[in-house]
Amino acid sequence: MILTRTALVERKLSSLAVAITASLAVIAAPSLAKSSKNNVHVTVDVGYRPANLYKATTQVDSSVCGPIIASLNKPLIVKDELAITSNLTGDLLLGSDLQVAWQRKPFGLAVLDHAKIDLANDGVPLDVYRQGYLYEGHFRRFYEFQNDLHILPHPSKVWMKLDGTPFEALSESETDLSGEAQVSLNRNIYEEGLHKHIFDLLRPKYEKVLLTDSFFNVNILSVQGRNFLLVTNAWESGNGLDGHPFHVFVLSYLSNSDVSLVCELRGGKPEGR
Repeated sequence: MILTRTALVERKLSSLAVAITASLAVIAAPSLAKSSKNNVHVTVDVGYRPANLYKATTQVDSSVCGPIIASLNKPLIVKDELAITSNLTGDLLLGSDLQVAWQRKPFGLAVLDHAKIDLANDGVPLDVYRQGYLYEGHFRRFYEFQNDLHILPHPSKVWMKLDGTPFEALSESETDLSGEAQVSLNRNIYEEGLHKHIFDLLRPKYEKVLLTDSFFNVNILSVQGRNFLLVTNAWESGNGLDGHPFHVFVLSYLSNSDVSLVCELRGGKPEGR
């Protein structure tokens, strides 16, 4: 089940502080001890990503991969409560100064981000929505941060309704972006569509990374006027919050059925540590 906002507040100390920081030192940002700067750290109030966390293992286009690696290897501090409770992996591990200009709104039990961008780099702007939430009940761990990505040829009615109507007053159909979306990367339809094509693209080499029930965390970065999907497996990157290695893939998106690998990065302990 997806945790309610009330449950998230009640469990911030018991769930995030215990489950996430069991193997991490508690930090106080922005004053960090020198030793704490070597690893990812998360508390109930802040997430910290150290410098040089990533290295490239595949570069199909170095003119794209180089700037992305340089950006992701900058230290990052996340202190936004919505990010900590709903989109920690997407904001902390995938956060970048190259990311598109997301607008964020609370979305009931989650957060909803919006950006109008030329995702396919074909001159046609699309309305892209990223939903971030904390999912409970995965058999491998107590919680898991996940994203749904919805791509629409027009602004979402759901997004516009959030401006004047409390989320709690909307019906289930009025909060269903997948019903509006032209393309979705969604935990509910992972067996088809964009989710399946990304899965099939990466499966031959990364079968152990992309489990059968794989869900993703996503960001979108802009490099030299072109936009690229940044994707990581939700379960594996959840381990990344605990300091374990994880993979990040930079993908070129042309259509629902046409995605290609541009870069593969490996995150984990900072280089040289």
